[in-house]
Amino acid sequence: MEEENKSYKFHLGKLKVNQIIVLLLIVVILIATLSGIILGSYAHASKVKNFLQQGDNYLQNGKYEEALLSFNKAVSADSKNKDIYLEIKDLYIKAKRQDDALHFLKLALVNKVEDEGIKRNIEKIKKGFEVTKIELSCYQNDSFKPSEKVTMKINNEEISVQVKWDITVIDTTQLIDVSIQGTSEEYDRKVLLTVKVLAKILAIKDIKATITQGQAYTLPAKLQASMSDNTIMDLQVTWDPIAVDNNKVGTQNFLGTVEKYEKKVQLNLTVNAKPVVKSLLNGYVQRVYEDGGKRYLEYDEIQFLNGDAAIAAAKKNGETVDNDYYIVNSSKALKTYEISKNAAITLVNLFLEQTQDDLKNVPVSYDQFKNYINSDKSSTLCKIQTANDVVLKVDGVYLP
Repeated sequence: MEEENKSYKFHLGKLKVNQIIVLLLIVVILIATLSGIILGSYAHASKVKNFLQQGDNYLQNGKYEEALLSFNKAVSADSKNKDIYLEIKDLYIKAKRQDDALHFLKLALVNKVEDEGIKRNIEKIKKGFEVTKIELSCYQNDSFKPSEKVTMKINNEEISVQVKWDITVIDTTQLIDVSIQGTSEEYDRKVLLTVKVLAKILAIKDIKATITQGQAYTLPAKLQASMSDNTIMDLQVTWDPIAVDNNKVGTQNFLGTVEKYEKKVQLNLTVNAKPVVKSLLNGYVQRVYEDGGKRYLEYDEIQFLNGDAAIAAAKKNGETVDNDYYIVNSSKALKTYEISKNAAITLVNLFLEQTQDDLKNVPVSYDQFKNYINSDKSSTLCKIQTANDVVLKVDGVYLP
């Protein structure tokens, strides 16, 4: 009996030892498992943190594509963690890139991260977006369809985005401002388009004008237009050709273009030949010269009087008449005349040859005439015949 009790106690002790060993093994396994979980969780968290830090560095250096890739990796590592989305949002807000911040908050909802904080942040960012305001104009009764794309500022950059409008056709029958709203669904932006309906050009009259050869004429810079609202407006016009040749006799035609007017405005300009005004003058030729390829003389015009007219003029001035003529020179002002290249010029032969008995006029060339006048012969009396102030004939005059 005693032997049996010893045997039982031995087996019982052995069983307890085995149980203790098993328990110890279980504890060791649990500790190892928990350690692995803790270490794995730490490593995972460290990995996410590195992605976030890397993305922030890219943002600070303006490398936005690289930042997006890093943040996407952080989200992929733990797509259900709301704190990751909120931290990314904060980093983008700090970098003043609200659209990217909104993108990741909306991504959280796509990934079924249910959190009121996410939704509140989405609404807060959307409320901070400015409404893009556009002002355009069109003419009364013209068709107007708003553009499907609008340029707006996204993440501080001007880009063209797709817009969905409340209405797609605008009524332009009334002269009013028409406003419509549009939405960029991609960027959660609002657009306000205001279209000013302007009066349309109904008609612009053609122009006919007549000038005399040499008369100045300037093509009008503006034309009067009859508008659809029964008003008259002065509108800018461009002409083709752009200049008038006022020395060319005949008819010149010009076409005018006015913005938003479908027709061309016609201007017909008639240049009539200048009437010939002839004059026969007496006076002293003071100087002969050339300028710009043309010939000129400076002339001191006088009145050469004979008979009773000479006596009356002399008496008025307290003088007497000698040799039956009297010269009145009330103004010493000189007038310049162009000399025709075909002008006939004569001088008294006495002036040229110093022959006392030769008072006849003889033909001379222009160069002879010029040399004679300019060689200290400052008071050479000459009769000149002009046509439209151009000298056609010069005759020297001998005074006894």
